Amino acid sequence: MPQGADGDRMVRRVADRLVAVDLLDPAAALLQHQVDNRSMPGNARARIASDLAVIYLMGRRHEDALRTLRATRMAGLNEELVAERRLLEARSLAGLGRRDHALELIEADDSQPARRLRADIAWDQRDWPAAGRGLEALLGSRWRDDDPLEEIEARDVLRASIAFALA
Repeated sequence: MPQGADGDRMVRRVADRLVAVDLLDPAAALLQHQVDNRSMPGNARARIASDLAVIYLMGRRHEDALRTLRATRMAGLNEELVAERRLLEARSLAGLGRRDHALELIEADDSQPARRLRADIAWDQRDWPAAGRGLEALLGSRWRDDDPLEEIEARDVLRASIAFALA
């Protein structure tokens, strides 16, 4: 690989292609090497570590994702990246069974991904009323639109219906 930013971009593209064909371990190894061994600014390292954490979460390696995020924590990151890393950390904690800590971490976050994570945690805890309300809130006023539901929206409707029936 070429040295510098061009080589880093090439590695990230190769990792993206590996993920696309479900080769998560080789993709994670490439990004882990970049995080551990490449000299780069803090923002770039934190961005790559976030991408690596996503790959770990896809492979249900919650402990590795949490370790990666914590090892690359630093001050001065932009707000968008901080919010993304907080959500990834919360998802890792939830995957490890530390759901209360995960909910605490995203308590003040009212973004769509945070609401989805709260609904997923309620579903995993079998808190059916909270799961139903959370999933219903994700859909918002979508029921007023004439457009057909997207696949994820249809799944949310089904899960909300199941949660309310179980409640």
